[in-house]
Amino acid sequence: MSAALLLSGCQTLNWNEKWQSNFIDQMAVARDSQMLKNLVRMRYGTPPVFTTVGTVTEKYKQAPSQVSLTGAVTSVLGSSVDDSAKSENNLLGQVGIGGTRETTLQYSPLVGKELNETMNQRLGLGTVFYLTQSGFSIERVLAITVERFGPALNAPFASGPTPDYLPSQEEFNRYEAILAALKDLRQQNKIRFLNASPDEICPSPENKKEESPKELIACFLDGDFDCSCENNNDPQWKKLTDLLEVEDGRGILILTDSETRISSEIKVRTRSLFGIMHYLSQNVKVPDRDREIVKISKISNSEGCSKEGEKRDGWDCSPAGQRFEVMSSDTRPQLICSSPRTDGDCASVVARHNGHWFYIDAKDHSSKATFALLTKLFEIQISGRETNQGIFLVQ
Repeated sequence: MSAALLLSGCQTLNWNEKWQSNFIDQMAVARDSQMLKNLVRMRYGTPPVFTTVGTVTEKYKQAPSQVSLTGAVTSVLGSSVDDSAKSENNLLGQVGIGGTRETTLQYSPLVGKELNETMNQRLGLGTVFYLTQSGFSIERVLAITVERFGPALNAPFASGPTPDYLPSQEEFNRYEAILAALKDLRQQNKIRFLNASPDEICPSPENKKEESPKELIACFLDGDFDCSCENNNDPQWKKLTDLLEVEDGRGILILTDSETRISSEIKVRTRSLFGIMHYLSQNVKVPDRDREIVKISKISNSEGCSKEGEKRDGWDCSPAGQRFEVMSSDTRPQLICSSPRTDGDCASVVARHNGHWFYIDAKDHSSKATFALLTKLFEIQISGRETNQGIFLVQ
C-alpha cells in the first residue's frame, strides 16, 4: 500500500500565502517607519538619520521534522460468480512540507556632503508645481513646501528647530485664504501653471523680437481651457490677485523664487526638505510627561489659534497643522484593522521613541495624504544622488 501511494499516488504541495515573497510591503514598512521616526526625533530635538533599503532577500528553509505523508486506499470488489461485477481501486496520496522563511533587508546609510546639500537646498518652483499636477492637491503641496507666497507668510521660522514663538493667527489666516483661492480656481479648471515666456503665451503689441526668458506662469483659462491673455472680471481670479496685491491686465501671474524681482512678479519662497520635516514635526503630539523635555513654542500675542484648552500648542491651526497630525500612545496601535469595530487605535504607520508609540491614524486621510507627499518629496530629492556609504544587514 505504501509503495502504491508513493509511486502512483497523487501528490500535492501547498505553500501557505504568508510564505510568498512580499518585497513591496517590506520596503514600504521600512521607508514609512523611518520617515515617521525621523519626524518624531526632530520634534524631540534630536537629529534625523536616513538610510535606504538596497535589497530585500527571502530564503526558505525546509524543516525535515515537519514533512508529513498521508494516504488512503479504497477498494470495491464484486462477486466472483457475477461476471459483470466491477472492480475499482482508488489510490490517493498527499505530501505536506513545512519550513521557515528568513527575510534579509540590506540598508545603506545616507550620509555625505551631497546629501546635506540636497536636504538643505530649497525646492525648485518647478518641482513644487509639478507635484500639483501629479495628483496632489495644490493647497496641500503649498501648505508644507512654501513659506512665503506673495505678501503672505507660512511660518518661515518653523523651517528649523522649534521657534520660540508662534506666528499670529492672522498670519495663518492670510496664507490659508490664498490656498483656498488657488484651490477654487484649480477645481473649476480656471488656472494653469506652465514654464514659458510670458510674451510667448500672451504676446503684447510692443513685444520685442528678442525672446524673453522662460518663467513659471499662472494663467487664467478661458472657456476653451487656453490662457485668456486678457483682463477678466472673474470674481475668483480677482480675489486671488487682491490677496496677492497685484494688478493683472493679461490674465497671467509670474512666479519667481529670485531674491531680486520686479513689481509685477510674485515672490514664492520654498522650503528645503529639512525645512519641511521641521515644520511637520511641530504637529507630533507629545505625551504630557515628555513636555518638559520638548520645546514648546510660546504664543506672543496671547490670542492663540483657537479657544483655550482645545489646541494648547497652536501649531494645529497652521497650514501644515490643519493637514497633518501624529498621535502618541503608550500601547502599540494595530496596523491591521480589518474589522469596522477594532479595539484600540488603528494606524497606517507606527514608530517607537522614548518609550512611546507614535502613529498616524488610519482614519485620518488628510494626514496620510500629507505623509505620502513627504515621502514622494524625499524620493525626488535623493534620486540619483551618490550618498551610499557602507552597508549593514538586518535579518
